[in-house]
Amino acid sequence: MEKEDTASTCGVCGDVSDGQHFGAVACRACAAFFRRSTVTDRKYTCRFDGDCPIGKDVRCMCRACRLRKCLQLGMNAKSVQRNRDGLGARSERRSSVAHAIGASLAVDALSPSSEIPPPSAVPSHTNARLQTTTQPYSPQDQAIALPTPVITHMPEEIRQQASMSDFLFGLPLIGQAIIGYRKLLSLRRTARALQPGHQIQKLFEEKSIVKDENVESAAPESNGFQLVSETKPAVIINEPEYQEWREINFNGTTAMLRTDVSLTAEMVNEHFPPFNVIETDHKQRLFRNFFACFIFIERAYLSSCFFPDKNDDRFAFSHNAFFQINNLAKYYECDTVKVKPAEAAKIFKPTYDVVMRCLKEPMAELRFTEAEMVGLLALCLWNDAIDGISEETSAIAKQTRNVIYRELFLVCSQISPETAPQRLGSIVHFLTVAQRISARMTENFSIAKLFNIFDIDAILFDLMPTTAC
Repeated sequence: MEKEDTASTCGVCGDVSDGQHFGAVACRACAAFFRRSTVTDRKYTCRFDGDCPIGKDVRCMCRACRLRKCLQLGMNAKSVQRNRDGLGARSERRSSVAHAIGASLAVDALSPSSEIPPPSAVPSHTNARLQTTTQPYSPQDQAIALPTPVITHMPEEIRQQASMSDFLFGLPLIGQAIIGYRKLLSLRRTARALQPGHQIQKLFEEKSIVKDENVESAAPESNGFQLVSETKPAVIINEPEYQEWREINFNGTTAMLRTDVSLTAEMVNEHFPPFNVIETDHKQRLFRNFFACFIFIERAYLSSCFFPDKNDDRFAFSHNAFFQINNLAKYYECDTVKVKPAEAAKIFKPTYDVVMRCLKEPMAELRFTEAEMVGLLALCLWNDAIDGISEETSAIAKQTRNVIYRELFLVCSQISPETAPQRLGSIVHFLTVAQRISARMTENFSIAKLFNIFDIDAILFDLMPTTAC
């Protein structure tokens, strides 16, 4: 085994290297990129002249040029273990869908050279605090075999040494969901910068923002993100726009939701396994049931972080925009509302009161964390009782939810060992509340459409879980 030269630099991007990867000195991010590209046989095409800048400070690096530089540096594709299995032995008899799911989790979640590098700041003996096991697959009683993380032994001194972020990124499903959510935050900011009213020079200002390819390979404490264990959301810090709150109206929230549709769909398809392997029609049905819950859960979570006071009626609709629940008439003062703003507010005010009372305020009291929030989102997505999905998809959804329940319990145990069962119970209750609020909001919009209260966006209306008219 070659001795690692931690003082050297990565030959691909110039970042700090931690040693040899696939025959060349490289950082973990570039090694993960090369492994991922090789294992999945990805083909990249450069949109320019094949000489794009590759460096640690370059955002959205050209994948084709980055891979070419890896090969020029001497990285050997034959050194990549293509059939590496981080989940242990599996039965030879398994369906094609089950095989795809297992491979996805083994390659993208648990491989030692995966996108989330093993933390180096924590003593090596702390990395043994979690062991991941896999229940054997049996076609007679279950559809797939998902990883089941269990804590076998965690002395108190080790628990104190291990950071929360290291712990979370060891969870196969919630760890991936956190990556996806943070990527969504980054893409949201970029999309907002391209909206009318933003100065073009802001697109090129130096920001503390995660590079596109390295969103998946960034250590949780780096690249401008706050720690997962903190109560504040993992926003991109050191940017003035996140410190300057602005009040928005109905038109503003509609525009944000239209942007969120595609970003959220990308998030769940790429980072909420095994969503990417189920049938397209079933994806649409699950996503339609999920999107409204996602909006209310995430916005209530943001409100609980930024405006935790019980008497604060501001409802955060992003990291720098809000409207006041007790002044919805002002919120509906816009050109798309065809009646008096107070009349529109009268329809929606009771539902928003429930959001504040049953989601935002309990989340603030619980000091709801980012990890718990994305775990709750995953539970919302994997609803096995959706009409129109096959028995196989329903079985996948049920089994995935069971894994998420176990991971959420581990998260609750890490946050508050004494009250972990009660904390998990509160999270499950949030799921029921969010589903009821989504159905109630659908009824509100159906009434608004029926009586022509305001112009309703057709795409957003079709994404509501049940459409009454």
